[in-house]
Amino acid sequence: MSHVFLSYSRKQRSYARKLARHLADHGVPVWMDDEIVTGDRWEDAIRTRIDTCAAVVVVMSPDAEASAWVTRELARAESRGKPVYPVLHSGEVFFRLADVHFEDVRGGRLPSGRFTASLREVADAPALAPPVGRHIRLRHIRLRHIRLRHVVPVLVAAALVPVGISATDWLRPDGGDAAPSSERSTTGSTAPTPTTTAPVTSSGHRHDVRVYNNSIVPDLDAVATNDVRALGWTVTESRNHLQGVVVPTSTVYFHPDLGEEPEARELATALRLRAEPRFEGILSEPPGLILIVTRDYPDRG
Repeated sequence: MSHVFLSYSRKQRSYARKLARHLADHGVPVWMDDEIVTGDRWEDAIRTRIDTCAAVVVVMSPDAEASAWVTRELARAESRGKPVYPVLHSGEVFFRLADVHFEDVRGGRLPSGRFTASLREVADAPALAPPVGRHIRLRHIRLRHIRLRHVVPVLVAAALVPVGISATDWLRPDGGDAAPSSERSTTGSTAPTPTTTAPVTSSGHRHDVRVYNNSIVPDLDAVATNDVRALGWTVTESRNHLQGVVVPTSTVYFHPDLGEEPEARELATALRLRAEPRFEGILSEPPGLILIVTRDYPDRG
């Protein structure tokens, strides 16, 4: 089980300790900066604990929002794709977290059972490697979400490329059978003749799309779903995004190890959005493109 990093202003240290004890009593390991051992470099210890945590809980208050250290901690968490769980101790919700659901603990209250249960589930999840940009690397993936029918075609297609068979052609919905005029000839050669595969059309996409609303704008996922379907894509799910995950701008995410990038970039271009590899918080979700929309979605032009 991974730990949860607690970010707070020193002026709320008393509440932070109370919160840490409460979470620990409910099975959530918590790390806060009063655990730094004398002699450790403060900055290194903070960075390491954020990089290895399952999630960040930030105690929001005017003092915390003005704190340079809290700002650095949130920036580091966001850069590493860590889920952020805000609790509102006093004042107003942080401007940078305005699109994230928060727990109201004003008056010294402790978080609800639903909040702690969500944190415990995140802490229980297998630890995943941090995002590595656009480079394709094997990662630890929860196999219960990946079916063989998704993995085998990718592996076989990779094996066919060196012998001249178009991987895109082999993976077509029709099984790679072309019209007679484009059949491969093997006469006088042991290797098939490479063929040119037509671009994937809007009716032949291999990857479905799930649309998540990462804002407080009602039904924004439904608006985006209609846009995606109008472009000829299949949307299999539309809902609010997981609590605590901060996505700065509407983005199409792809799994870098499953051949999803080309279609992700096609969809992103059509919607005038960006396409990025999945971050740690969504890496273990089932295969397929993930469109996460924020409140900037209608204004993307």
